[in-house]
Amino acid sequence: MEEEYPVGTVKTKEENERNVGQSLTNQNEDQMTPPQVLSYLCRHLYSLGWMPGSGGAISTREGDTLYVTPSGVQKERVKASDVFELRADGTVLSGPSNLRPSQCLPLFQLIYEVHGPGTIIHSHSMAVVMATILYPGHWLRISHLHMIKGVPRQDTGGRRRWDEELCIPVIENEAEDKNLAGRLRVALCAQPDCPAVLIRRHGAYIWGESWDKAKTTAESIDYLCDIAVRMKQSGLSSEVPPSGEKGFE
Repeated sequence: MEEEYPVGTVKTKEENERNVGQSLTNQNEDQMTPPQVLSYLCRHLYSLGWMPGSGGAISTREGDTLYVTPSGVQKERVKASDVFELRADGTVLSGPSNLRPSQCLPLFQLIYEVHGPGTIIHSHSMAVVMATILYPGHWLRISHLHMIKGVPRQDTGGRRRWDEELCIPVIENEAEDKNLAGRLRVALCAQPDCPAVLIRRHGAYIWGESWDKAKTTAESIDYLCDIAVRMKQSGLSSEVPPSGEKGFE
């Protein structure tokens, strides 16, 4: 049975992280329904600081059926019963009458159409936002960092080398998420090998063939963005191969 949080109850970050762990421990991953998966992911990503306020959204799908988190609900409080079930065209099959699907739905549909992943995460990670501010242009380029291996190739699903260049497309923000569709489509086609698109001063859309792989990819990209920010602040480039580094070989 899911924990109900009374209106006005404030959970600390530590309490929320503990609840996230307990909810996954008490529920076998293989037995979780798509709404339960989205509820778990919302609480987990909130605990990481990626979905403050009611920001961010997640979608997963089974065949032609989409599941989407609600709009305007604080992510640490999203229950499985709050998740919307929809047809691929956006027709609502079930969901709470007092809520509406995330405004990210048109962008989720676009990513499903172009790349066909199983799960998509839209985060408002500070590391991602700072990276898009400090690195102007159409791309965030990162090389020679081991966590690059945690970002699979979109086209083949194969692993990357740690010393290759990862190019993540960056698009400019809009007042409404739905207005990002045109730019998002261009970015998806410009770099079809990368399972992510960053939005300047906003966040990221990151996806994978399953919910756990999308989670792993999102965590890897967030780590890389954080490192890119720290490198920039230290006067280093995330693009230039290292030189003069010698340890035991």
